[in-house]
Amino acid sequence: MTVTIRKFPFPYCSALAIANDLDNTISVNTYFTMMDYLNGTSQTYFGCGLGLEIGNSFWFFNGTQTPQVSYFSQLTQKETSFSGLCRELWESGHIDTLHTFGNFDEGRFHRKYAEIAINELQKYGAKIPVWINHGTKNNTQNIGADNSFQGAVRDTNIYHMDIVRDAGCRYYWLGRMTHVIGQNAKRNMNILSKTLLQNVINSVKYRSINATFLSYPDNQVMHPSLLQDGSQIWDFQRWINAWGRETLLDIHDFIIQINPSVIKTLIRNEGMMILYTHFNENLIFKEGIPQKLQMALQNIKREFESGKLLVSTVARLLNYIEVSTHLSFSTLKQNNKTIIIINPKLNTPLGNRMLTLPDLTGLTFYYSSDIPPQINFMDKEVHVSQNTPNKTGKKCISIPWKQLEYPN
Repeated sequence: MTVTIRKFPFPYCSALAIANDLDNTISVNTYFTMMDYLNGTSQTYFGCGLGLEIGNSFWFFNGTQTPQVSYFSQLTQKETSFSGLCRELWESGHIDTLHTFGNFDEGRFHRKYAEIAINELQKYGAKIPVWINHGTKNNTQNIGADNSFQGAVRDTNIYHMDIVRDAGCRYYWLGRMTHVIGQNAKRNMNILSKTLLQNVINSVKYRSINATFLSYPDNQVMHPSLLQDGSQIWDFQRWINAWGRETLLDIHDFIIQINPSVIKTLIRNEGMMILYTHFNENLIFKEGIPQKLQMALQNIKREFESGKLLVSTVARLLNYIEVSTHLSFSTLKQNNKTIIIINPKLNTPLGNRMLTLPDLTGLTFYYSSDIPPQINFMDKEVHVSQNTPNKTGKKCISIPWKQLEYPN
């Protein structure tokens, strides 16, 4: 029997994760009402919940004079009204991103703030899988090769890479951005021509820019990267728009970013995309969700429910990509049935990691025999779904993709 891994969880043929940075979110009510609207199914002030799976980011501290939603009040250890609900979404997986330790656009970051943060995470048994850099060069806490980034530079009072690892961060955004609609996509003319154009522009117009901020020339979602302290990380890129320039990426730009033509192209390209936005910025609670945004989000919901577009959090999509790309398995013929034996040790460019059963969610295997195979993991049979053949006629089984449970 021939067994191969399907690129996407069945039945999807594309995938989208919305990576929201909480910059200039000034209202706790707006933050959580938006999350309820996107993820829940109950009635909210913004309308009936869409029942999607969209994550968010958070800050522990606000080191500026501007109002910002943060876990602690300013640079103190006093909890805000945000903290309790924040912990709920840590636990459910809907807050999966540390957008640095806080807004330090005015400087003043020190390692002690990272130590306070990790103590708080460990106090509640929380792990945050994604790190996203933030803001101006005054944010010396940032990670990467830029001269102003000292988060991974040892022997400074800024260094915190060891703490970030303890926080559970595995996937890092250091500044890479792309305009190609769909990464890890099929090699059609749209993808090939746009990738080539972007590479030419990078090599000519942006040749003086730190390579940390340029898109990957092979249009992959992520690659391993080596930091100043010797740490190896997964460095991923985010999609900003199709027209080739960065804008404010606020709630109004978000409407354009997810318009139906973009989503249609993503599906056609059979790509995966981490979308970069600030959907709470300039979102006014009393005015609610702009009608055009409601329509764009409803379109995403339809494509998700049709089985064409997987919508998930950044952490879950990146983990799926890592696992499905590097998974190893063997097959065993037993009593006229084939058993797929999944190796619990995932061998990646970052080294080995041990898989757990939740890491296997969504894995789909094509098979060529008349009798569906069985999947075993850690000497136990795994529950699978027998799927209907797709348009190519291929038969497959899958470990069902299950949405995160949103705490209504």
